Amino acid sequence: KNCFKEKSMAERFLKIGDCISLFCEEEQGFLTTSGFADVKISLTCCSGQETSIPSFEDAVFEVQVSMNFQSQEEFYRLVEEAGGSIASASRLTDNKSIAKAKNLMENERRANMSNQHRSLGQFVSYGQVIQLKHLKSKKFLKISEVDSAERNSEALKVLVSEPSEGTLFKVNPRYRLHSEGEKVHIGDKIALYHHKTKHYVHVDPRFRLDQNRIEVSGSTEIEGFKIVSYRSFTTIQLEDETVNGGEVVRLYSKESGGYFMVAPVDPNRPNYLIPHIFTSRDGSSSSNTLFLIERPNITTGELLKWEDSEIKLKHLGTGLYLSATVEKFQNNSKNNNNNN
Repeated sequence: KNCFKEKSMAERFLKIGDCISLFCEEEQGFLTTSGFADVKISLTCCSGQETSIPSFEDAVFEVQVSMNFQSQEEFYRLVEEAGGSIASASRLTDNKSIAKAKNLMENERRANMSNQHRSLGQFVSYGQVIQLKHLKSKKFLKISEVDSAERNSEALKVLVSEPSEGTLFKVNPRYRLHSEGEKVHIGDKIALYHHKTKHYVHVDPRFRLDQNRIEVSGSTEIEGFKIVSYRSFTTIQLEDETVNGGEVVRLYSKESGGYFMVAPVDPNRPNYLIPHIFTSRDGSSSSNTLFLIERPNITTGELLKWEDSEIKLKHLGTGLYLSATVEKFQNNSKNNNNNN
């Protein structure tokens, strides 16, 4: 009992390794991005209902410690001076200075990964510099130093990108209720201050991208975001042995010896007018067998428990949910019996 009590107390504070979402109460929306085709950050509004956001996996970030990027910056500088690009840097290793800088950069990256691993579970304090890794795309929140926002040309673009000095943010309290050095609570309103540009992550409702999304930009105006816990580090460390909400899984049928797949719609066959499930032994590497676990409250991705966790299974390829219709099955059974 004492162990569980201590865990629940610890989970009231923000920790390195926690997965969170950031909610703007004024505009009633979450910071989101697909992180792939479109890397810019926007605020997806949800009409006051936190569970109504369509793709909540786009809104989840992992809290990480700040990394060192001195060797990386030096490597990039030498490559540019040599007339190359980062993409073609591997062909410039005949240059001894570049080869040495590349080796230092790789050592720096290994040290960063080791530091991140050692820091898991440590409390985050106000005034601390952190990074926010977008869980879906594995890219990091960033304010661009050179690009203006798409709609608000007087502000800077906010996006996700590969880790660099531009992905470092200082955690400030939105109001003067907290001071530097205090632990950050889950549910606190924080302001994300960008070291390189001296700007805050900001939402201006005048600049809408469409009916449900507002542009997020870098501004000198302070903005507060409420920390919503998605998955605490205490459950992440058990990932190898457990399943959490928000994870992507494959469903294997022991009876048929195959994976659940979604058949395409076939207009020439009445029973195939909507996607249906079948099993395939060749589905272990197919994207057609991937399902997202959603809990009734999609803003949480905590540990699932047998007989105590209601979930929905969303097929990633179609966006449709796995379902069973008893009536149709019974009708098909009757038809089959009549045919026999």
